[in-house]
Amino acid sequence: MRIVVHKNNFLFSIICSLLSALMVGIDFVYIAIPFFLGMLCLLEAINLGSKKGGTIFHPYLFVSLILVWVLILSPIASLYYKQYLVLPPKEIDWNKWVYICFWFYLFISILHYICGWVFLKKVESNKIDYEIKKRSALFICSIFLVFSFVCQIIVFAKFGGIMGYMTTWSEDRSEFDGLGTLLMLAEPFPILALLSLCLFVKKEDLKRPLLFIISIFIIFFILKLLFGGFRGSRSNTIWGLFWFAGIVHLYYFKLKKSHLITGLVFLIIFMNVYSLYKSFGVDAFSMQYSLEDTGRFEDNPTITILLNDFSRIGLHSYMLYQYYDFNFYDIKFGQTYLFTLNKVLPFWSEIDLYSKNAAGSEILYDRKSSLVFQDFHNSRLYGAYGEAFLNFGPVLAVFIFGLFSTLIAFIDNLVRKFSNTDPYLFLIPFFSNFSLMCLLVDSDNLLFFFFKNGFLVILFLFLIKNFAMIKKYGV
Repeated sequence: MRIVVHKNNFLFSIICSLLSALMVGIDFVYIAIPFFLGMLCLLEAINLGSKKGGTIFHPYLFVSLILVWVLILSPIASLYYKQYLVLPPKEIDWNKWVYICFWFYLFISILHYICGWVFLKKVESNKIDYEIKKRSALFICSIFLVFSFVCQIIVFAKFGGIMGYMTTWSEDRSEFDGLGTLLMLAEPFPILALLSLCLFVKKEDLKRPLLFIISIFIIFFILKLLFGGFRGSRSNTIWGLFWFAGIVHLYYFKLKKSHLITGLVFLIIFMNVYSLYKSFGVDAFSMQYSLEDTGRFEDNPTITILLNDFSRIGLHSYMLYQYYDFNFYDIKFGQTYLFTLNKVLPFWSEIDLYSKNAAGSEILYDRKSSLVFQDFHNSRLYGAYGEAFLNFGPVLAVFIFGLFSTLIAFIDNLVRKFSNTDPYLFLIPFFSNFSLMCLLVDSDNLLFFFFKNGFLVILFLFLIKNFAMIKKYGV
């Protein structure tokens, strides 16, 4: 197997380099090489994912596509709009350290492609057809839906109804502390309802598929707002809609580019509008506030959201500055990962471990945190590279990122084996989302994401597949 660079990817990388040079100016010379090569590697990774049979909703291709923004385009946007890090501890020579960070991103891009090239395989889907046993499936669906719905009713009742729920979130969010398990069981209700519907309504049953999809989309969107969305979780709704789109694409009919672009525009509008609710709570519905009033944005709200939610360039650049200019930070040798693991398997109760918060406060705020800052409030997300940086330094962190890319390639190989009638097919968008979270968030957030969004749904589909399906082996 040999590496082949596709001509279209080469030309597209050149065009993007020229456009970026116009945006950044003469200083683009400092990042011309990492920009061009990084873009080329990720475009080749996208092409590789497609060649192996993946779609935009499969893990490796989807992650590679998003990494084009995260690793290549977001630094250019950061330089052009002069938006780096929200509430930085101090001002630094941002451009210099963004340029330096870009070189680290280049090696991450190269390693991501190499991991896909080595470990991504061409696989055939299992030649097994599954036929639903309606009575058994109806029983399992009913149990899960009623259970999840009741959990959400208990949450609403605790706060005096939906409006009380929203008002409490607006005025005192600490009231939600300790409800994690209950929310984990309640908030999957919309996706459980969608999957239950899909099990009984096949593609061939649809007489007016577009009307059907639009109808269930509206219902699903409202449910996502009620089951977690109004708790200030923008991502809870966004990734739910991604899961919805993936199910439609993989199970009912392939979405066209126009559908995907329309969906992307809708998500951008939603993220902008939702920022009002995130800032002002129920008062946002009074129509008295604008995006400028939130204080979250500068000139371009959309760019600000993308740079904060889907990029870590400012944070990583600042960490590099602190690490190399002050040289006081002591790497933690995996302690933040053990701290996260200890939440599930408390084997190290007698051993003091650094959390991400403690390690992060040390590198961000010029102080030896020790464990006194273990509970230091820190809402910043370091991402796979950033957390590996805290544990092993900026160079070895590149290779830790490569381990995640390898994991994503193996997940992609696994999910491409699911047949079109396999209930596990519905999990492909979730695993794609999980793969992206591996790279964008930290280990503790990743653990929470998996259990909150995946645990109940995976259990549900496991029971459906093993107790409500008849296997028919094909030739």
